[in-house]
Amino acid sequence: MAEGVLSAATVLRRAQGLQVAMPITEAVVGVLEARITPAQALGALMGREARPEH
Repeated sequence: MAEGVLSAATVLRRAQGLQVAMPITEAVVGVLEARITPAQALGALMGREARPEH
């Protein structure tokens, strides 16, 4: 068991409820739930357009 495995989905739901973008957490949850492969997660993250941090 790795740290965050049990809480990742909860964190993502909370962020979505607050309309906070958390693309890394979204990718991690996708991999943990076997909806995407690690390679697909990496591709999605690396394909995002750069934007300013707030």
